[in-house]
Amino acid sequence: HGAPSQGRERALARLRAQGATTVPADAPTAPEGEAKSGGVFTVGTNEEPDTLNPYLTQLVTGTDITTGIMDPLLRYDSTQALIPALATEYGISDDGLTYTFTLRDGVKFHNGDAFGPQDVIDTWKMIMNEDFAAFSTLGWDKITDITSPDDKTVVMVTNEVFAPFLSYVGGDNSSAIAPVSELAAGPEKFKSEFGRTRLIGTGPVKFTEWTPKQQITLDKNADYWGEAPKLDQVIVRFLPDDNTQLVQLQTGEIQAAIGSGSLGSLRVDEALAIPGIT
Repeated sequence: HGAPSQGRERALARLRAQGATTVPADAPTAPEGEAKSGGVFTVGTNEEPDTLNPYLTQLVTGTDITTGIMDPLLRYDSTQALIPALATEYGISDDGLTYTFTLRDGVKFHNGDAFGPQDVIDTWKMIMNEDFAAFSTLGWDKITDITSPDDKTVVMVTNEVFAPFLSYVGGDNSSAIAPVSELAAGPEKFKSEFGRTRLIGTGPVKFTEWTPKQQITLDKNADYWGEAPKLDQVIVRFLPDDNTQLVQLQTGEIQAAIGSGSLGSLRVDEALAIPGIT
């Protein structure tokens, strides 16, 4: 089972020293102050993605980035309940084999293409294409057919009752929906180019540029279907180690080390000693 985490013990000691106690996170939390609009937010991570293709990446840092660029049919809220995303609602047949999704109106991909049922159908076909070799086909491999009775609906028929179907096909990060125009390029081109030289989704930020060994640049999607993004740009900078992360937090070259780029628990005290870092 291993030794107790020194980082955890330090964190608890720090809370006790501040007169604080741990509390259950039973509701969304928010920092003090008012949210600001505009500006550039730079994140420092010590891991560069293998690819940003959501069906191929095996690294958390890749998923951290693609989550903001591409949307699935559903997503999880802070209570781990599935809520609408590209689908506004869904229904399940009495026998548990058929799933019907109502698609959101007025959604556009970053290249201007309108989102619709064919994007969902062709995403399924690509994920299941053996020549493409998706990292995971869980859930999608239960589907025997997807039809579209109209331009707002997709119906998925499965071959067996599979309890986590919605989690894998509806709300998983690797189940984001890609545009028909990109999927039509075929498995080899979709594998080698999508998520490397470009990445087109429906999310609040757009992929702009990937400079290998340096950074990935994401710009605001002014046409996002959901709540308008507040930042103009997000830069994910690749740094060699956590020492460099700490230095750049100190100099202000990066504003955060979060997600897959989070500092190790043993370095948290050093980061918190930097003015303005929480």
